[in-house]
Amino acid sequence: MSRDFTLDFSTKTVTLSSGFAKQARKQGTPEYYRFLEYLKIYSGYTFKERQIKRNESQNRYKGMDYDFMREYIKRHEAEAYVGLMLDKLETLLKDMEGISKDHCYPRIKHWFILNYPELKEAGKFVEARKVSGEDKVVSIDAVA
Repeated sequence: MSRDFTLDFSTKTVTLSSGFAKQARKQGTPEYYRFLEYLKIYSGYTFKERQIKRNESQNRYKGMDYDFMREYIKRHEAEAYVGLMLDKLETLLKDMEGISKDHCYPRIKHWFILNYPELKEAGKFVEARKVSGEDKVVSIDAVA
């Protein structure tokens, strides 16, 4: 049996598990009727749903999709390297066609961040400096 809730007697709080709370919102489910019983039993208590703690220090790259990567390469790469880097990105995408997106995207993103480390700053997309003719990591083998 799973734990539907936890009790905190000092603060008079009932913390419902996320799964239980989700099912309890649906009228007519067994969880709904159990929740009504809990309301009667713990009438003086405050009810809340358990919240998952998020790691705020973790870098997030929302919006960094393949189209963004292509555009970024076109705008910030030295002219001599634009074709090379776009070809490498397309080759990586083609090589990973049969692999699930869950495994493909993180490797390509890692390759992209290695080549454009200015985007890593706090996980935010910052206006990057114009990339000069620096050596770039062209092989994904260094990533694996």
